[in-house]
Amino acid sequence: MRQRPPADESGHAIVDFLDEHRLPHSPENYGFAHTYFEGADEAHFMAVANLIDGGYRLRQEDVRAISAPADLHGTATTIGELSTEVMHIIGATAQEANAFVKTLTLTAAELVSADGSIHSAVARMTAQAERAEERLKQMSLQTALVRERLRSLGVDTDIDPATSLLNRIAIESVLTAALGREGPTLLALVALDQVTSIGATHGIGVVERVLRALGQTLRDHCMPHRVGRWEAKRIAIVFDNCDHEAARDMLNAARKAFSRRKLQRVENETPIGEVTCSAGLVLAPNAVSEDRAC
Repeated sequence: MRQRPPADESGHAIVDFLDEHRLPHSPENYGFAHTYFEGADEAHFMAVANLIDGGYRLRQEDVRAISAPADLHGTATTIGELSTEVMHIIGATAQEANAFVKTLTLTAAELVSADGSIHSAVARMTAQAERAEERLKQMSLQTALVRERLRSLGVDTDIDPATSLLNRIAIESVLTAALGREGPTLLALVALDQVTSIGATHGIGVVERVLRALGQTLRDHCMPHRVGRWEAKRIAIVFDNCDHEAARDMLNAARKAFSRRKLQRVENETPIGEVTCSAGLVLAPNAVSEDRAC
């Protein structure tokens, strides 16, 4: 039986699988390949394995024939099952959106046609719009259920998994709440200076680990203020009811501590080299200034 790819490689393996079989990179096909690589569904795995044995190239009809009906009623109990469920939700919604676009296109053609019936065209468009609206409502309920089950499985959906910091949505919520209270709120955005060179030398995985180390250092020196991942290469700190001088002192202390860290690759203990950071600090919600704090 094919072994499941490592967590940091499974996405690439799935994309390669789809390319090998010339299948579109759609949510439906991605979920299909994910289920196959995971291997937990024995019937699904064997159906695919038996077909592709000997070099057979899967067709879209094979994908639909093998795929089990989507479970959208909350019975998934593992992260893998939830991942597949999310793909089904996205796929079903995408199909509904495509149908809506086709209906709009046909309706537009009829409206400009000399012999087109405006009443029937508008009625069909209205019915399709109502179906799309209902589908979006169902998707909202289904994604809410997925979120709750992720929490029940011990997955904190407010945390960025790569850095263990608050994710963008969560840190924005912290910022919004702080702005609603009395006292000054400052926002700092911190960037790793050597992202490009580290990525070129050691790979994106090492960049993520260095960002994680940077986040830990910022969290240690800026307590009790909240730290989160703002963008792919930047980390945010929300200084709630804090004056500019105090926030700047904390950032500079974090900068000095981070520059003293001797980071190395876990796999072979290769030194990563010098690591430093730069930051902008501003009184929220104004735009970040060019003030270089770190």
